[in-house]
Amino acid sequence: MKGCFDKTEEECYPLGYIKDNKVCFKKHYSKNIYSFVFINQSKSGENCTYDFECESNFCFNKKCVGDIKSLIVDIIQKVSLFENRINLLEIGLEKLGESSHKEHIINKTEEIKESPGGITGFFARIFN
Repeated sequence: MKGCFDKTEEECYPLGYIKDNKVCFKKHYSKNIYSFVFINQSKSGENCTYDFECESNFCFNKKCVGDIKSLIVDIIQKVSLFENRINLLEIGLEKLGESSHKEHIINKTEEIKESPGGITGFFARIFN
């Protein structure tokens, strides 16, 4: 079996096994050279790949998350930032000439609605 060998207990633990706040992890030294070692679990905000790498056992978007509440707060902040960027784009479009851009968007929308569906419609939309 592949995994972390504990010399004192003379036992082998599988990848992802958590023991004393340490997790059995596959450590790569080069492309084909690796070993299994116990490493400390990562704290909130640190990089991760798998849930078991985190103290919270929750890895999201390659970062350890302390709890679901902090994840929700982070998502709300990102949505708010996205909304702000959209508002700035809208203001910029208005400054460039609102009516001409709106007409262009409306015309393109009508073209898409009128074009055939399926693969034929896909290519028609690309090349028009």
